[in-house]
Amino acid sequence: MSGKCALLYRNFIRSWLCQNYQSGDDFHWEWVVGLEWMKGLVLGVVGYDYQQIFGYSGSDDKIGSFMGSEDAIGPGLSYSTVIDKRPVTFNLRYYREYEFKNRIHGDSTLASGTIRF
Repeated sequence: MSGKCALLYRNFIRSWLCQNYQSGDDFHWEWVVGLEWMKGLVLGVVGYDYQQIFGYSGSDDKIGSFMGSEDAIGPGLSYSTVIDKRPVTFNLRYYREYEFKNRIHGDSTLASGTIRF
């Protein structure tokens, strides 16, 4: 089994409670393309694109719109099995950021596990 997947995400968290300041909306797109090499083991390529689509605003805004963006790509690994009659999936992803503007940047590794109840 081989596959591909994409996730679209838009952030609407806007107001800071202690100041008259609003963060700009952003758009986040994650994707993965993988190939099942053996039963339950999928190896592939993962990535994401982050774009701030509206700038910061409010009377307490000291830095202007300060719009940010970043892109990343890297290898991904997924393993699915059954433990105690429950489907379980483990994921490992490594992202290497290669383009960024007005963002804290650096490579990252993410691990996750999912158990169906």
